[in-house]
Amino acid sequence: MGRKKKGSDSAPGSRPRGSMTLKEESTGKKHGNVNAKTMCKIDHLKDLALWAASVPSLGAFFGERLSATNEALGLGGDPSIFVCERCESILQPGNNCSVRIEKNNKLKGRHRRKRSKATVQNNIV
Repeated sequence: MGRKKKGSDSAPGSRPRGSMTLKEESTGKKHGNVNAKTMCKIDHLKDLALWAASVPSLGAFFGERLSATNEALGLGGDPSIFVCERCESILQPGNNCSVRIEKNNKLKGRHRRKRSKATVQNNIV
């Protein structure tokens, strides 16, 4: 009948109520405090970033703000938008970037057994 320590009522491996795992944060599966006003702000930042993509400095600024806001809220980025990994500006093929498709040539030297065509994958650079 000893004294009970503070905080010992929960299981040792349990997480605090408001926290997210890294997987939930990266996939955007569990949204934190996201309400209609916040989603409106994110949509507006996305529209501004797409509009300013042709001007490099503005595109980088609004793209960085959009990425920072999404990361702060624990949301995943929009899969329809391509973002530069270095400067986080919005990339629009044909407008401010070019797309080159390279074939995967790993299987060229291996002819020991016949493989299906399903394993060939193109890389977008």
